[in-house]
Amino acid sequence: MVVAYNNNNNEMERLVRSKCTVSFETSSQQHSKASTTTQATNDDDAYTNNSMMHMDESGATPGTCATTTTGDIVSGSLVAAEHIHHSNIATTTTEEECTDDLTAEPPRKPDNKDAAGLHGSQEAYGISSSSPSEAPTSLEGRILSLFPKESVEPILEEPDSAQAKAFAWLLEDMNHNHLPTEDRIRQRFALATLYFSSSGDLWTSNQYWLDHRVHGRDWYNNRDFAAKNSISTIYPGFLKEFHPPTDPPPTRCNAESKYLNLWLDQNNLVGSLPLELYLLTPLVTMSFGYNKLQGSIASHVGYLTSLEGLSVKRNTNGGKIPTELGLLTNLRALMLAGNDHEGTLPTELLQLTNMMTLLIMNNPRLHGTVSSELGLFQRLRWIVFDNCNLTGTIPQELGQIESLEWLVLVSNKLTGTIPPLDHLSNLLFLSAWSNYLTGSVPSNLGDLTSLTAMKLENNQLSGYLPSELGQLTDLNLTLELQNNLLSGTIPTELGLLRALKEVSLHGMNLTGSIPSELGLATSL
Repeated sequence: MVVAYNNNNNEMERLVRSKCTVSFETSSQQHSKASTTTQATNDDDAYTNNSMMHMDESGATPGTCATTTTGDIVSGSLVAAEHIHHSNIATTTTEEECTDDLTAEPPRKPDNKDAAGLHGSQEAYGISSSSPSEAPTSLEGRILSLFPKESVEPILEEPDSAQAKAFAWLLEDMNHNHLPTEDRIRQRFALATLYFSSSGDLWTSNQYWLDHRVHGRDWYNNRDFAAKNSISTIYPGFLKEFHPPTDPPPTRCNAESKYLNLWLDQNNLVGSLPLELYLLTPLVTMSFGYNKLQGSIASHVGYLTSLEGLSVKRNTNGGKIPTELGLLTNLRALMLAGNDHEGTLPTELLQLTNMMTLLIMNNPRLHGTVSSELGLFQRLRWIVFDNCNLTGTIPQELGQIESLEWLVLVSNKLTGTIPPLDHLSNLLFLSAWSNYLTGSVPSNLGDLTSLTAMKLENNQLSGYLPSELGQLTDLNLTLELQNNLLSGTIPTELGLLRALKEVSLHGMNLTGSIPSELGLATSL
Protein backbone atom coordinates (compact mmCIF):
# COMPACT_ATOMS: atom_id res chain seq x y z
CA MET A 1 0.00 0.00 0.00
CA VAL A 2 1.37 3.39 -0.97
CA VAL A 3 -0.17 6.66 0.10
CA ALA A 4 -0.39 9.18 -2.71
CA TYR A 5 2.35 11.33 -1.27
CA ASN A 6 5.90 10.50 -0.43
CA ASN A 7 7.91 10.74 2.75
CA ASN A 8 11.49 11.18 1.67
CA ASN A 9 12.49 12.53 5.08
CA ASN A 10 11.36 10.98 8.32
CA GLU A 11 13.15 13.58 10.39
CA MET A 12 10.82 16.21 11.83
CA GLU A 13 13.67 18.63 12.20
CA ARG A 14 14.52 19.21 8.54
CA LEU A 15 12.42 22.33 8.05
CA VAL A 16 12.25 23.62 11.61
CA ARG A 17 13.75 27.08 12.05
CA SER A 18 15.45 26.91 8.67
CA LYS A 19 14.86 29.28 5.80
CA CYS A 20 13.39 27.07 3.11
CA THR A 21 11.30 27.49 -0.02
CA VAL A 22 9.12 24.48 -0.74
CA SER A 23 7.01 24.11 -3.85
CA PHE A 24 4.91 21.31 -5.27
CA GLU A 25 2.41 20.72 -8.01
CA THR A 26 -0.31 18.13 -8.43
CA SER A 27 -0.55 15.95 -11.49
CA SER A 28 -3.87 17.53 -12.37
CA GLN A 29 -2.51 21.03 -12.19
CA GLN A 30 0.97 21.06 -13.70
CA HIS A 31 1.05 24.81 -14.17
CA SER A 32 -0.42 25.86 -10.80
CA LYS A 33 2.27 26.32 -8.22
CA ALA A 34 2.24 27.46 -4.62
CA SER A 35 5.11 28.27 -2.39
CA THR A 36 5.70 29.05 1.18
CA THR A 37 8.62 30.41 3.05
CA THR A 38 9.31 29.43 6.61
CA GLN A 39 11.31 32.31 7.96
CA ALA A 40 13.68 31.57 10.77
CA THR A 41 12.88 33.48 13.92
CA ASN A 42 15.18 34.89 16.56
CA ASP A 43 18.72 33.68 17.11
CA ASP A 44 19.00 30.93 14.49
CA ASP A 45 22.76 30.76 14.96
CA ALA A 46 22.26 29.89 18.60
CA TYR A 47 20.64 26.64 17.57
CA THR A 48 23.18 25.50 14.97
CA ASN A 49 24.25 22.62 17.14
CA ASN A 50 20.75 21.78 18.35
CA SER A 51 19.43 18.34 17.52
CA MET A 52 16.61 19.91 15.51
CA MET A 53 19.05 21.54 13.09
CA HIS A 54 21.04 19.19 10.91
CA MET A 55 21.71 18.26 7.30
CA ASP A 56 18.79 16.57 5.60
CA GLU A 57 19.04 13.42 3.52
CA SER A 58 19.38 15.34 0.29
CA GLY A 59 22.52 16.98 1.59
CA ALA A 60 21.05 20.46 1.92
CA THR A 61 22.05 22.32 5.01
CA PRO A 62 19.53 24.28 7.09
CA GLY A 63 18.98 27.78 5.84
CA THR A 64 19.69 26.89 2.20
CA CYS A 65 17.32 24.03 1.42
CA ALA A 66 15.01 24.03 -1.56
CA THR A 67 12.75 21.03 -2.10
CA THR A 68 10.47 20.32 -5.05
CA THR A 69 8.06 17.40 -4.96
CA THR A 70 5.15 16.19 -7.02
CA GLY A 71 2.02 15.24 -5.15
CA ASP A 72 3.94 15.71 -1.90
CA ILE A 73 2.97 17.43 1.30
CA VAL A 74 6.40 18.59 2.44
CA SER A 75 7.72 15.06 2.65
CA GLY A 76 5.06 14.12 5.18
CA SER A 77 6.72 15.89 8.09
CA LEU A 78 4.79 17.46 10.93
CA VAL A 79 5.50 20.87 9.43
CA ALA A 80 2.20 20.04 7.69
CA ALA A 81 2.60 22.70 4.99
CA GLU A 82 0.62 25.34 6.77
CA HIS A 83 0.63 27.82 3.91
CA ILE A 84 0.62 25.48 0.90
CA HIS A 85 -2.73 25.65 -0.85
CA HIS A 86 -4.17 22.50 -2.39
CA SER A 87 -5.71 22.92 -5.83
CA ASN A 88 -9.08 21.46 -4.87
CA ILE A 89 -9.63 23.01 -1.44
CA ALA A 90 -10.68 26.62 -1.03
CA THR A 91 -8.00 28.69 0.64
CA THR A 92 -9.04 32.31 0.34
CA THR A 93 -11.76 33.91 2.44
CA THR A 94 -12.90 37.30 3.50
CA GLU A 95 -14.23 38.14 6.93
CA GLU A 96 -17.73 38.07 5.47
CA GLU A 97 -17.15 34.59 4.04
CA CYS A 98 -15.47 33.17 7.12
CA THR A 99 -18.23 30.95 8.43
CA ASP A 100 -18.51 27.28 9.18
CA ASP A 101 -22.11 27.05 7.92
CA LEU A 102 -23.01 25.99 11.46
CA THR A 103 -26.71 25.81 10.73
CA ALA A 104 -27.03 22.13 9.98
CA GLU A 105 -28.84 19.38 11.85
CA PRO A 106 -28.60 19.05 15.67
CA PRO A 107 -25.22 17.97 16.98
CA ARG A 108 -24.36 14.40 17.75
CA LYS A 109 -21.23 12.71 18.95
CA PRO A 110 -19.75 10.28 16.41
CA ASP A 111 -20.39 6.62 17.07
CA ASN A 112 -17.04 5.75 15.46
CA LYS A 113 -18.60 3.01 13.36
CA ASP A 114 -17.12 4.60 10.25
CA ALA A 115 -13.58 4.41 11.54
CA ALA A 116 -13.24 0.75 10.58
CA GLY A 117 -13.96 1.63 6.96
CA LEU A 118 -10.71 3.53 6.73
CA HIS A 119 -8.92 0.22 6.56
CA GLY A 120 -10.77 -0.76 3.42
CA SER A 121 -10.33 -0.01 -0.28
CA GLN A 122 -7.23 1.90 -1.28
CA GLU A 123 -8.98 3.41 -4.26
CA ALA A 124 -11.71 4.87 -2.04
CA TYR A 125 -9.18 7.11 -0.32
CA GLY A 126 -6.98 8.23 -3.17
CA ILE A 127 -4.39 5.55 -2.47
CA SER A 128 -2.31 4.27 -5.34
CA SER A 129 -0.39 1.00 -5.33
CA SER A 130 1.52 1.76 -8.52
CA SER A 131 1.98 5.51 -8.82
CA PRO A 132 3.22 6.98 -5.55
CA SER A 133 3.59 10.43 -7.06
CA GLU A 134 0.03 10.62 -8.38
CA ALA A 135 -2.02 13.20 -6.55
CA PRO A 136 -5.08 11.91 -4.67
CA THR A 137 -8.37 12.57 -6.43
CA SER A 138 -11.09 11.77 -3.88
CA LEU A 139 -12.07 14.14 -1.11
CA GLU A 140 -10.77 11.70 1.47
CA GLY A 141 -7.47 11.40 -0.36
CA ARG A 142 -7.07 15.14 -0.63
CA ILE A 143 -7.69 15.52 3.09
CA LEU A 144 -5.21 12.77 3.89
CA SER A 145 -2.62 14.58 1.82
CA LEU A 146 -2.83 17.48 4.28
CA PHE A 147 -1.67 15.35 7.18
CA PRO A 148 1.81 14.12 8.10
CA LYS A 149 2.85 10.53 7.72
CA GLU A 150 2.66 10.05 11.49
CA SER A 151 -1.08 10.71 11.24
CA VAL A 152 -1.88 8.97 7.96
CA GLU A 153 -0.37 5.61 8.87
CA PRO A 154 -2.64 4.96 11.87
CA ILE A 155 -5.64 6.29 9.93
CA LEU A 156 -5.11 3.65 7.25
CA GLU A 157 -3.71 0.81 9.30
CA GLU A 158 -5.20 1.10 12.81
CA PRO A 159 -8.98 1.56 12.62
CA ASP A 160 -9.29 1.82 16.40
CA SER A 161 -6.64 4.51 16.71
CA ALA A 162 -7.45 8.03 17.84
CA GLN A 163 -6.33 9.30 14.44
CA ALA A 164 -8.72 6.98 12.57
CA LYS A 165 -11.62 7.96 14.80
CA ALA A 166 -10.79 11.64 14.38
CA PHE A 167 -10.61 11.25 10.60
CA ALA A 168 -14.02 9.53 10.49
CA TRP A 169 -15.43 12.38 12.56
CA LEU A 170 -13.77 14.94 10.27
CA LEU A 171 -15.36 13.43 7.16
CA GLU A 172 -18.73 13.65 8.85
CA ASP A 173 -17.94 17.18 10.01
CA MET A 174 -17.22 18.26 6.45
CA ASN A 175 -20.70 17.12 5.46
CA HIS A 176 -22.01 19.75 7.88
CA ASN A 177 -19.49 22.55 7.53
CA HIS A 178 -17.55 24.38 4.88
CA LEU A 179 -14.00 24.55 6.20
CA PRO A 180 -12.46 27.26 4.03
CA THR A 181 -8.75 26.59 4.54
CA GLU A 182 -6.37 23.71 4.99
CA ASP A 183 -5.36 25.14 8.35
CA ARG A 184 -8.96 24.88 9.55
CA ILE A 185 -9.12 21.25 8.46
CA ARG A 186 -5.91 20.44 10.32
CA GLN A 187 -7.15 22.31 13.37
CA ARG A 188 -10.40 20.34 13.59
CA PHE A 189 -8.51 17.09 13.01
CA ALA A 190 -5.90 17.88 15.67
CA LEU A 191 -8.50 18.73 18.30
CA ALA A 192 -10.57 15.66 17.48
CA THR A 193 -7.47 13.46 17.76
CA LEU A 194 -6.72 14.96 21.17
CA TYR A 195 -10.28 14.16 22.23
CA PHE A 196 -10.08 10.51 21.23
CA SER A 197 -6.52 9.94 22.48
CA SER A 198 -7.36 11.22 25.98
CA SER A 199 -10.74 9.49 26.50
CA GLY A 200 -12.79 12.57 25.75
CA ASP A 201 -16.08 10.84 26.57
CA LEU A 202 -14.83 10.53 30.18
CA TRP A 203 -13.70 14.14 30.57
CA THR A 204 -15.16 16.07 33.47
CA SER A 205 -16.52 18.47 30.89
CA ASN A 206 -16.50 18.04 27.13
CA GLN A 207 -19.03 20.75 26.36
CA TYR A 208 -19.24 21.49 22.62
CA TRP A 209 -16.33 19.17 21.79
CA LEU A 210 -16.98 17.45 18.44
CA ASP A 211 -20.17 19.47 18.07
CA HIS A 212 -20.46 20.14 14.34
CA ARG A 213 -22.28 23.40 14.96
CA VAL A 214 -19.59 24.97 17.12
CA HIS A 215 -16.29 26.52 16.09
CA GLY A 216 -13.33 24.72 17.67
CA ARG A 217 -12.27 27.84 19.54
CA ASP A 218 -15.46 27.61 21.61
CA TRP A 219 -15.11 23.99 22.62
CA TYR A 220 -14.77 23.67 26.39
CA ASN A 221 -11.70 25.19 28.05
CA ASN A 222 -11.26 25.19 31.83
CA ARG A 223 -10.97 28.95 31.91
CA ASP A 224 -11.73 29.35 35.62
CA PHE A 225 -9.02 26.93 36.70
CA ALA A 226 -6.50 28.50 34.34
CA ALA A 227 -7.40 31.92 35.70
CA LYS A 228 -6.93 30.97 39.35
CA ASN A 229 -4.44 28.13 39.46
CA SER A 230 -2.47 27.90 36.27
CA ILE A 231 -0.89 30.21 33.75
CA SER A 232 -2.58 33.44 34.78
CA THR A 233 -1.08 33.26 38.27
CA ILE A 234 2.33 33.66 36.70
CA TYR A 235 1.51 35.36 33.43
CA PRO A 236 -1.12 38.03 34.15
CA GLY A 237 -2.93 39.53 31.23
CA PHE A 238 -3.13 36.67 28.79
CA LEU A 239 -6.82 36.14 29.56
CA LYS A 240 -7.77 39.57 28.21
CA GLU A 241 -8.24 38.35 24.65
CA PHE A 242 -10.03 35.13 25.54
CA HIS A 243 -13.60 34.79 24.32
CA PRO A 244 -15.51 32.45 26.66
CA PRO A 245 -18.17 30.02 25.42
CA THR A 246 -21.65 31.50 25.10
CA ASP A 247 -25.12 30.03 24.94
CA PRO A 248 -26.32 29.62 22.26
CA PRO A 249 -23.01 28.81 20.58
CA PRO A 250 -21.75 31.46 18.18
CA THR A 251 -22.26 30.69 14.51
CA ARG A 252 -19.55 32.93 13.09
CA CYS A 253 -15.76 33.03 13.36
CA ASN A 254 -13.24 35.80 13.11
CA ALA A 255 -11.27 36.36 9.93
CA GLU A 256 -8.32 34.18 10.95
CA SER A 257 -10.17 31.46 12.89
CA LYS A 258 -7.08 30.54 14.85
CA TYR A 259 -7.19 28.37 17.96
CA LEU A 260 -5.07 30.26 20.47
CA ASN A 261 -5.68 28.94 24.00
CA LEU A 262 -6.00 25.32 25.06
CA TRP A 263 -6.71 24.88 28.76
CA LEU A 264 -7.82 21.44 29.91
CA ASP A 265 -6.60 21.45 33.50
CA GLN A 266 -8.26 19.17 36.03
CA ASN A 267 -10.52 17.63 33.40
CA ASN A 268 -9.79 13.89 33.76
CA LEU A 269 -7.80 13.50 30.57
CA VAL A 270 -6.71 9.85 30.49
CA GLY A 271 -4.30 8.57 27.87
CA SER A 272 -1.66 10.53 25.99
CA LEU A 273 -1.09 13.78 24.16
CA PRO A 274 -1.04 12.94 20.44
CA LEU A 275 1.56 14.32 18.07
CA GLU A 276 -1.28 15.95 16.15
CA LEU A 277 -1.55 18.43 19.01
CA TYR A 278 1.55 20.10 17.63
CA LEU A 279 -0.27 20.89 14.39
CA LEU A 280 -1.95 23.70 16.37
CA THR A 281 0.91 26.04 15.59
CA PRO A 282 -1.00 29.29 16.34
CA LEU A 283 -1.38 28.28 20.02
CA VAL A 284 -0.44 31.03 22.45
CA THR A 285 -1.12 29.23 25.73
CA MET A 286 -1.51 25.55 26.59
CA SER A 287 -2.22 24.04 30.00
CA PHE A 288 -2.81 20.39 30.99
CA GLY A 289 -2.51 20.39 34.77
CA TYR A 290 -3.85 17.72 37.12
CA ASN A 291 -4.89 15.02 34.67
CA LYS A 292 -3.86 11.38 34.14
CA LEU A 293 -1.81 11.67 31.00
CA GLN A 294 0.99 9.26 30.17
CA GLY A 295 4.12 9.63 28.08
CA SER A 296 6.61 12.44 27.73
CA ILE A 297 6.43 15.88 26.16
CA ALA A 298 7.32 15.26 22.52
CA SER A 299 10.16 17.03 20.76
CA HIS A 300 7.50 18.25 18.33
CA VAL A 301 6.65 20.93 20.90
CA GLY A 302 9.36 22.91 19.10
CA TYR A 303 6.84 23.64 16.35
CA LEU A 304 4.66 25.75 18.66
CA THR A 305 6.76 28.86 18.16
CA SER A 306 3.88 31.22 18.97
CA LEU A 307 3.54 29.72 22.44
CA GLU A 308 3.82 32.19 25.31
CA GLY A 309 2.56 30.03 28.18
CA LEU A 310 3.00 26.27 28.72
CA SER A 311 1.85 24.47 31.86
CA VAL A 312 2.02 20.69 32.33
CA LYS A 313 1.43 19.82 35.97
CA ARG A 314 0.72 16.70 37.99
CA ASN A 315 0.70 14.26 35.10
CA THR A 316 2.78 11.09 34.97
CA ASN A 317 4.55 12.17 31.82
CA GLY A 318 8.10 11.31 32.74
CA GLY A 319 10.92 11.36 30.25
CA LYS A 320 13.40 14.11 29.62
CA ILE A 321 12.50 17.75 29.26
CA PRO A 322 12.83 18.25 25.50
CA THR A 323 15.65 20.49 24.36
CA GLU A 324 13.31 21.78 21.64
CA LEU A 325 11.63 23.97 24.25
CA GLY A 326 14.54 26.27 23.57
CA LEU A 327 13.00 27.03 20.17
CA LEU A 328 9.98 28.69 21.79
CA THR A 329 11.56 32.11 22.00
CA ASN A 330 8.19 33.81 22.65
CA LEU A 331 7.67 31.77 25.81
CA ARG A 332 6.97 33.85 28.90
CA ALA A 333 5.77 31.19 31.33
CA LEU A 334 6.92 27.58 31.66
CA MET A 335 5.50 25.32 34.36
CA LEU A 336 6.60 21.67 34.58
CA ALA A 337 5.49 20.29 37.93
CA GLY A 338 5.10 16.78 39.28
CA ASN A 339 5.68 15.06 35.94
CA ASP A 340 8.51 12.72 37.01
CA HIS A 341 10.92 14.22 34.48
CA GLU A 342 14.43 12.82 34.43
CA GLY A 343 17.84 13.79 33.12
CA THR A 344 19.48 17.19 33.15
CA LEU A 345 17.85 20.57 32.85
CA PRO A 346 18.40 21.42 29.18
CA THR A 347 20.71 24.36 28.65
CA GLU A 348 18.52 25.33 25.68
CA LEU A 349 16.11 26.87 28.18
CA LEU A 350 18.65 29.67 28.50
CA GLN A 351 17.60 30.83 25.02
CA LEU A 352 14.18 31.85 26.38
CA THR A 353 15.15 35.40 27.23
CA ASN A 354 11.52 36.61 27.22
CA MET A 355 10.76 34.32 30.16
CA MET A 356 8.83 35.85 33.03
CA THR A 357 8.16 32.68 35.01
CA LEU A 358 10.26 29.53 35.18
CA LEU A 359 8.67 26.95 37.44
CA ILE A 360 10.06 23.41 37.56
CA MET A 361 9.08 21.50 40.67
CA ASN A 362 8.57 18.04 42.14
CA ASN A 363 10.74 16.29 39.59
CA PRO A 364 13.30 14.59 41.88
CA ARG A 365 14.86 12.55 39.07
CA LEU A 366 16.19 15.70 37.43
CA HIS A 367 19.70 16.93 38.08
CA GLY A 368 21.84 19.90 37.18
CA THR A 369 22.68 23.33 38.55
CA VAL A 370 21.12 26.77 38.78
CA SER A 371 22.75 28.60 35.88
CA SER A 372 24.38 31.97 36.46
CA GLU A 373 23.07 32.97 33.00
CA LEU A 374 19.61 33.36 34.51
CA GLY A 375 20.95 36.67 35.76
CA LEU A 376 20.60 37.94 32.18
CA PHE A 377 16.84 37.37 32.21
CA GLN A 378 15.80 40.86 33.22
CA ARG A 379 12.08 40.14 32.79
CA LEU A 380 11.98 37.19 35.18
CA ARG A 381 9.44 37.45 37.97
CA TRP A 382 9.37 33.89 39.27
CA ILE A 383 12.20 31.38 39.59
CA VAL A 384 11.04 28.13 41.17
CA PHE A 385 13.23 25.02 41.33
CA ASP A 386 11.51 22.89 43.95
CA ASN A 387 12.57 19.29 44.64
CA CYS A 388 14.62 18.91 41.47
CA ASN A 389 17.80 17.40 42.93
CA LEU A 390 19.90 20.40 41.88
CA THR A 391 23.48 20.77 43.09
CA GLY A 392 26.07 23.54 43.15
CA THR A 393 25.66 27.01 44.60
CA ILE A 394 23.12 29.80 44.33
CA PRO A 395 24.68 32.07 41.69
CA GLN A 396 25.21 35.64 42.80
CA GLU A 397 23.93 36.80 39.39
CA LEU A 398 20.39 36.09 40.58
CA GLY A 399 20.79 39.11 42.81
CA GLN A 400 20.82 41.34 39.73
CA ILE A 401 17.32 40.43 38.47
CA GLU A 402 15.51 43.49 39.78
CA SER A 403 12.16 42.29 38.41
CA LEU A 404 12.26 39.11 40.51
CA GLU A 405 9.29 38.56 42.85
CA TRP A 406 9.63 34.90 43.80
CA LEU A 407 12.89 33.04 44.38
CA VAL A 408 12.22 29.45 45.43
CA LEU A 409 15.08 26.94 45.53
CA VAL A 410 13.77 24.39 48.03
CA SER A 411 14.44 20.68 48.63
CA ASN A 412 17.54 20.46 46.48
CA LYS A 413 21.19 19.78 47.31
CA LEU A 414 22.52 23.30 47.02
CA THR A 415 25.66 24.23 48.93
CA GLY A 416 27.64 27.38 49.69
CA THR A 417 26.41 30.66 51.11
CA ILE A 418 23.42 32.88 50.40
CA PRO A 419 24.66 35.47 47.87
CA PRO A 420 23.92 39.21 48.12
CA LEU A 421 20.28 39.75 47.18
CA ASP A 422 19.80 43.33 48.35
CA HIS A 423 19.09 44.63 44.81
CA LEU A 424 15.91 42.55 44.62
CA SER A 425 13.67 45.37 45.76
CA ASN A 426 10.55 43.68 44.32
CA LEU A 427 11.15 40.30 45.96
CA LEU A 428 8.06 39.04 47.78
CA PHE A 429 8.94 35.44 48.57
CA LEU A 430 12.35 33.98 49.44
CA SER A 431 12.55 30.27 50.10
CA ALA A 432 15.60 28.00 50.10
CA TRP A 433 14.80 25.49 52.81
CA SER A 434 16.06 21.90 52.93
CA ASN A 435 19.42 22.38 51.24
CA TYR A 436 22.99 22.33 52.55
CA LEU A 437 23.56 26.08 52.71
CA THR A 438 26.26 27.33 55.06
CA GLY A 439 27.54 30.67 56.34
CA SER A 440 25.52 33.34 58.07
CA VAL A 441 22.11 34.83 57.42
CA PRO A 442 23.14 37.94 55.42
CA SER A 443 22.28 41.16 57.18
CA ASN A 444 21.47 42.77 53.82
CA LEU A 445 18.35 40.59 53.63
CA GLY A 446 16.91 43.35 55.79
CA ASP A 447 16.98 45.58 52.69
CA LEU A 448 14.32 43.42 50.99
CA THR A 449 11.56 45.58 52.36
CA SER A 450 8.89 44.15 50.01
CA LEU A 451 9.41 40.65 51.38
CA THR A 452 6.31 38.91 52.75
CA ALA A 453 7.84 35.50 53.58
CA MET A 454 11.32 34.13 54.31
CA LYS A 455 11.90 30.37 54.61
CA LEU A 456 15.50 29.27 55.16
CA GLU A 457 14.96 26.36 57.54
CA ASN A 458 16.69 22.96 57.46
CA ASN A 459 20.10 24.17 56.29
CA GLN A 460 23.47 24.55 58.02
CA LEU A 461 23.42 28.31 58.52
CA SER A 462 25.45 29.58 61.45
CA GLY A 463 26.20 32.81 63.31
CA TYR A 464 23.70 35.22 64.83
CA LEU A 465 20.24 36.31 63.81
CA PRO A 466 20.80 39.76 62.24
CA SER A 467 18.85 42.57 63.86
CA GLU A 468 18.31 44.04 60.35
CA LEU A 469 15.51 41.50 59.89
CA GLY A 470 13.42 43.92 61.93
CA GLN A 471 13.29 46.19 58.85
CA LEU A 472 11.08 43.68 57.01
CA THR A 473 7.87 45.32 58.14
CA ASP A 474 5.92 43.89 55.17
CA LEU A 475 6.74 40.38 56.34
CA ASN A 476 3.15 39.26 56.88
CA LEU A 477 3.34 35.52 56.28
CA THR A 478 6.20 33.66 57.90
CA LEU A 479 9.79 33.82 59.12
CA GLU A 480 11.19 30.30 59.31
CA LEU A 481 14.82 29.72 60.27
CA GLN A 482 14.51 26.58 62.38
CA ASN A 483 16.85 23.59 62.27
CA ASN A 484 20.01 25.53 61.45
CA LEU A 485 23.17 26.11 63.49
CA LEU A 486 22.32 29.65 64.57
CA SER A 487 23.28 30.84 68.04
CA GLY A 488 22.97 33.91 70.24
CA THR A 489 19.80 35.69 71.27
CA ILE A 490 16.59 36.59 69.48
CA PRO A 491 16.83 40.25 68.39
CA THR A 492 14.28 42.52 70.01
CA GLU A 493 13.84 44.19 66.59
CA LEU A 494 11.70 41.24 65.50
CA GLY A 495 8.95 42.86 67.54
CA LEU A 496 8.66 45.45 64.76
CA LEU A 497 7.21 42.79 62.45
CA ARG A 498 3.66 43.55 63.53
CA ALA A 499 1.96 41.74 60.62
CA LEU A 500 3.91 38.50 60.99
CA LYS A 501 1.72 35.40 61.30
CA GLU A 502 4.34 32.75 62.06
CA VAL A 503 7.88 32.65 63.48
CA SER A 504 9.80 29.37 63.72
CA LEU A 505 13.18 29.45 65.48
CA HIS A 506 13.37 26.03 67.12
CA GLY A 507 16.04 23.34 66.75
CA MET A 508 19.00 25.76 67.14
CA ASN A 509 21.47 26.99 69.76
CA LEU A 510 19.65 30.20 70.66
CA THR A 511 20.01 31.48 74.20
CA GLY A 512 18.38 34.09 76.37
CA SER A 513 14.71 34.87 76.78
CA ILE A 514 11.96 35.49 74.26
CA PRO A 515 11.82 39.28 73.76
CA SER A 516 8.67 40.86 75.14
CA GLU A 517 8.55 42.98 71.98
CA LEU A 518 7.30 39.93 70.07
CA GLY A 519 4.05 40.44 71.92
CA LEU A 520 3.44 43.46 69.69
CA ALA A 521 3.12 41.15 66.68
CA THR A 522 -0.59 40.66 67.26
CA SER A 523 -1.06 38.43 64.20
CA LEU A 524 1.18 35.68 65.58
